[in-house]
Amino acid sequence: MSTGKSRRKGKNKAGPEPEAEPSVSPVSYDSDAEFEEMQQTVEKSLSHDYLTWLRHVIRVQAEDVLKAHKEKSDSVISQLRKDIQTIEGKVVDMSNKMDDLQQNDMKQKRKIEQLQQENAKIRSRLRESQIKADAAEQHCYQKNLQVVGLPESKDHDDMKQFTKLTKEKLGVKIKASDIKQITRLGKRKDGGTPRNVLISFCDKATKEKICVNKKKLALNKDPKRNIYLNDHLTKHRQHLLYAARQLVKSKRLFAAWCQNGNVLVRKTESGKITQVSDHNDLMKIKDEDMDAKKSRSYHCKTEDDLLVI
Repeated sequence: MSTGKSRRKGKNKAGPEPEAEPSVSPVSYDSDAEFEEMQQTVEKSLSHDYLTWLRHVIRVQAEDVLKAHKEKSDSVISQLRKDIQTIEGKVVDMSNKMDDLQQNDMKQKRKIEQLQQENAKIRSRLRESQIKADAAEQHCYQKNLQVVGLPESKDHDDMKQFTKLTKEKLGVKIKASDIKQITRLGKRKDGGTPRNVLISFCDKATKEKICVNKKKLALNKDPKRNIYLNDHLTKHRQHLLYAARQLVKSKRLFAAWCQNGNVLVRKTESGKITQVSDHNDLMKIKDEDMDAKKSRSYHCKTEDDLLVI
């Protein structure tokens, strides 16, 4: 009796017995058609779930790609906007600078025009001053006469030769007392052409008497030598007379000569006699009959400008 109780007590100490697994009864199909139909249903269910999952995965990946692309595009667009703002700022600066340059250019043009006007006035005043100075110098030479081709004698008595010349060739008697000074110009050259003789008379009337009759030298011309009587001219008038005679040679003027220290020209045979004071006057006379379309503004800078044909 006691032994049975102790065994029961021992069994109770070991814990509850494990529950038995539920038994699954196998599914039975009445026919193969039912099985195939069931199989197709399961496949469709699995295919639908897979497609749903695949769509979800693609959607998530596409969203990630689009998000990254959008962030990159936003960054690029932001940088482009900054660059455009920078460029616009530079364009505005350049536009302002261009406006400043245009204003400065207008100011410079006005200054240039003012300087040109002032320069024209200065050149006009300078020309007037040069003409006056030349006239004053020529006035000092009004009693002087230059003799070209008078032979140089061994005794160097030029006074005697000149008074003989005026008496025999011009029919004008002058005394030594009528001459203030007689001088050979330049250095003597052995066997060369005679040096010019500069004669200063005591009064202008004696010189004019000789000048009136100097054409007789052409009638009483010595075949062995040519002697000419010329006014004593300033260097400026010498160059001016030479330029005028060059224009006569090129048939741009009809005649050019000197009288009482003044340079005179005539454009045509029947044209009026005009006195010229400088090379600009000479060029105006030369070009005054040119056609308006062919005429050009010309300013003589040097005497050589007159010699250009």
